[in-house]
Amino acid sequence: MIDRFGTVLKEIEGDIGTKDLNLLILNALIDALKSCKIKTVETLKEQMEEIIHIFNSTEPKYAIILYDLYNIAGEMQKICSKDGHKHDFSAYRQKIIAFINKLIRKAYKDKVHLTQFAERIKANKKTILIHDHSHTVQDVLRHLKRKGQKFRVIVAEQDPEKTFHNIEMLTRNKIPFQTVPAHMLSNIEDDIDMCFFGAVTFKSTFDFVVDTGTNAIISEFHLQKKPIYFFITTNKFALWKARKKKAVIGHIYTKQHPFKKIQFERYKFSHDRVPLSAIDFTVTDEGIFNAYELKKLYQEKAARQADIVKKMRRI
Repeated sequence: MIDRFGTVLKEIEGDIGTKDLNLLILNALIDALKSCKIKTVETLKEQMEEIIHIFNSTEPKYAIILYDLYNIAGEMQKICSKDGHKHDFSAYRQKIIAFINKLIRKAYKDKVHLTQFAERIKANKKTILIHDHSHTVQDVLRHLKRKGQKFRVIVAEQDPEKTFHNIEMLTRNKIPFQTVPAHMLSNIEDDIDMCFFGAVTFKSTFDFVVDTGTNAIISEFHLQKKPIYFFITTNKFALWKARKKKAVIGHIYTKQHPFKKIQFERYKFSHDRVPLSAIDFTVTDEGIFNAYELKKLYQEKAARQADIVKKMRRI
């Protein structure tokens, strides 16, 4: 059941991105709270902990979602700790909904702060390579265009739906672009000035979980000494101890040769991993960091959140 749920999450995240997946869940939770018939906040808190347990059991784990769900459960715990009796949910419904709306507003503020820091990137008259269909990268490109920077984008073709999503965004915003099949990028290496990528999360192993195919492209342009920029809000940091490669799930499929009586096994993976050492700059809602600085920022956040993460993992 949890495996099936995790598969659904990966499919949605692949379509709309991690940030919007989190907002989708928060808004769905608000809708559910408006109509649910639960009697007490205590009962609601128990159900929220069950939801957190499910999200704790998926691979990859979506840090941004887990933190928000845990904060919501924490708000419920504050209510339950008052006095020594059960608390009628109807009396606290709007308070809990208001708290979730506060988390949604914070998510939008984090996006604004990230794009403001991105203004420091000198993209004027440059050619930018993008690959994934990260909404954060799209936000940054739109913002830089609005701020008067003139640049060109090369879209590395991958999954057709994701590529078309990028093409539609660039067209709507009148950003000049061309597409190149991802396996032919070596032919235009000299034309690329910088590369922009988004990420699902950043782990304690100091690597980013990203769309499949991203690692190969970054490796290629890192060798060419082209500046590699990652864009990620700090609420996507997975501040718990992770095992190397644990966040990448592989599935084996049996396929049939289209013309001959041959069956074969095909591996398919959910995500790629990119080591922090391959990234030049990471743009966050707290600033722009090189690899050393981002590692230090992560360690500081992990130390501050250690107790909370322990409690969250025990649910």
